[in-house]
Amino acid sequence: MRGGTPKGIYSQIVAMNTGGQWSGEEALALDRLAVQASGKTRPWAVCIASASHDSPEVCDSFGALFGDELRCRTDFIRVFRGTQDGDDYARKIRRSEIVYLADGDGQALMDSLHRFGLEEEIRQAYERGVILCGDGAGAICWGKEIPNLNSKVGLGFLPLAIHLIKDELSSMALTNGTEARAHPHLFLSKGSAIHFESDSLRVVGKPGSNKSALVEIDGTVRTLSVNKDIVRFHGQGENVQAVTIRR
Repeated sequence: MRGGTPKGIYSQIVAMNTGGQWSGEEALALDRLAVQASGKTRPWAVCIASASHDSPEVCDSFGALFGDELRCRTDFIRVFRGTQDGDDYARKIRRSEIVYLADGDGQALMDSLHRFGLEEEIRQAYERGVILCGDGAGAICWGKEIPNLNSKVGLGFLPLAIHLIKDELSSMALTNGTEARAHPHLFLSKGSAIHFESDSLRVVGKPGSNKSALVEIDGTVRTLSVNKDIVRFHGQGENVQAVTIRR
């Protein structure tokens, strides 16, 4: 977590692993969580689609789901197919109540945010209480580091690193033999999401889900039950540590 949040502002991040799905009960439940978190009936939701190189299919899918299904007012930042106007991009973020990072190429996404100075705009939006969310590469980028990416360094809004996995068995394989790392790593299975609220995190899924996630803290791997367990973080800036899991 970078900097602080003004008193009375409730900052939230929803980082999803839909497995690339724009439809289905699991994906809809996770996207609906982001909309509900805004507390608005028809929030402004802006999609940054540069991870997909501004794929028309991705933009159309976002518009159909967040606009038609979830009743948001939608907008887009297209750095590959748009005007490449940094001031216009900034205005869209300042107007937004939800900022969504689409899935795709994480390096392309990070490069576009840095190129147009959007990281700072998003940080200010977060401090105003704008809901930050994303799927796939757009979820991983919110963390401290980006696994399997050359630059490695993430946006740092979440005090951990996120790994997206397909099932519980692959998550176990990923964590076998791990050593203590500088910050927590969370392994998130398909059909679930991280819901980060100010200083705590829980793994969420559709109601009745029996999924789980794994979190590695100081070399110890623990299981988190979806919609139940809460990880609370203590400290500020680079000194954040996850020390409490409440069941």
